[in-house]
This record gives sequence, structure tokens and C-alpha cells, in this order.
Amino acid sequence: MLCHGRVILKHFLRLALAQRAGGEIVPVNWRFTACISIVAGARTFDPPSTQGRVMLIRAEGLADEAAIEDLTTRAFTGMPYSEGTEAAIIRLLRQSGDLALSLVAEEHGTVIGHVAFSPIRAGTHKNWFGLGPIAVEPARQGSGIGKALIKSGLEILKGRGAAGVALIGNPEVYYSSGFVSDGQLTYKGLETRYVQRIVFCGPDPEGELHFAPAFEQAVR
Repeated sequence: MLCHGRVILKHFLRLALAQRAGGEIVPVNWRFTACISIVAGARTFDPPSTQGRVMLIRAEGLADEAAIEDLTTRAFTGMPYSEGTEAAIIRLLRQSGDLALSLVAEEHGTVIGHVAFSPIRAGTHKNWFGLGPIAVEPARQGSGIGKALIKSGLEILKGRGAAGVALIGNPEVYYSSGFVSDGQLTYKGLETRYVQRIVFCGPDPEGELHFAPAFEQAVR
């Protein structure tokens, strides 16, 4: 078993130091490059098409589990700051009931992207969620799929009454999705600018982030 701090730091420092490492697929200057249908309950959103592709963002189903694991493994293989535990983290989140929201991006029946959200503690603040792991088909990274997944996930969690979402990653990347750092959230001595959050309701959080046990328990 790997220590909690090492697992999460290895997993998230990859996001902080390499914009396109592993499953990091959110570009700073982003625009839709496909016709995207985001499905959340009965809601749909259809931006203009520029390439004629149709992408569906939806909740994962039982039939998606193997595809998500394969995609996540391929997206992170050989990437800096990854210990190859991302697929195991998702599997353990699912088994423990901590996979609060799991969305896939599907194109022509194939899963090409995935994002997980799980409950966290942000200091003494409750009803907060953590973003990650997030992965996109390696050949499609940088095309906006990741940002579309994040956008849909944030909308769903806000609609469910979540107080906010936190992550550890490159501030230049996640700023465009609404994430910021005011230096009040911390994680294991990591430079606070990498510890970011978006607040939906209630006070701005402060204190140490605590992630789900799956991040501690996951091994290759």
C-alpha cells in the first residue's frame, strides 16, 4: 500500500507540472471542435459543429467500466508523476460508493474521455467534491473533450446542491474552467497555487484537503 500523501501528490503533481501529461487534456485556449451533446438528466446542450463529429457526454453505465479502465490506463501510461494507479483509484471509488459522479465522453459508440468526482473534506467544510482522475483518448488530447467533461460535471454537481469542487493542478489550465486559489486551501505542504477550488455556495473553504480513501488504497 502506498502512503496517502505520495499517491495523491504523484497523481496530482502530474497535472500541476505537465499540461498534457497522462489524462491532462484541458487546453488554456479552448474552443469546441465538434458538435457536443451534454446529457444530464433531461438537459441537453448543443454547441455549433465545426467538424461534423457528434460527441455525447453521459453518466457511466455498467457496460462502460472496462472501457474506462482501459482508457485511463492508456492515457496515463508512461506519463510523468503517474504511478499507474489512476484506473485502480476509479475502480476503488466505485466499489466503495465514493464515485459520486462518473461521466464519459462517447463518440460513435466509443468511450473517448472520462472524468470522476468523489467526496472530499475541505478543512471543516462539507458537501465538497474532488475532481479527478480525468482521462482522454491520447490521440484526442488537447481538443476540448476534457473541458467539456469538466463543464458538464460542475453543472451536475451544482444542480445537486454541492458546495463546491476542488482539485490540484496547473492553475493556468484550470482557471478557464473557473478554478482559482486564494491560498487558504492546503495539501501536504504543496505550493498553494496548485490547490484550487470553485465555490457554488457558502463560504470560501480553508484548511487541509482530505481525499477519499481510494487514493490511499490504490496500487498498480
